[in-house]
Amino acid sequence: METKHTEGTWKTGPCTEGIEVFVRGTAIARCPKSFSDEEFNKEVEANAKLIAAAPELLEALKEAYEHIDSYFFPELKEKCLKAINKATLTNLKMS
Repeated sequence: METKHTEGTWKTGPCTEGIEVFVRGTAIARCPKSFSDEEFNKEVEANAKLIAAAPELLEALKEAYEHIDSYFFPELKEKCLKAINKATLTNLKMS
């Protein structure tokens, strides 16, 4: 499966509006914070960290998909493939 997302380690860091996700020093996503809602800001931080973890999660999911037995776990394998397709903008079919 080909990778189309920005290669490199994705990290989070503060910006004037909230939190940004960076790759090789370039911001690729911004999660704006609220000036008054601390609960919302906790969600924003969690969202940014999830975005930053996305490449590693995708690689782990691809590896897991290859090892899942479709005879015993067809629903799980299909669910993994659906998520991989969503993340990679592909329309792969179960193997």
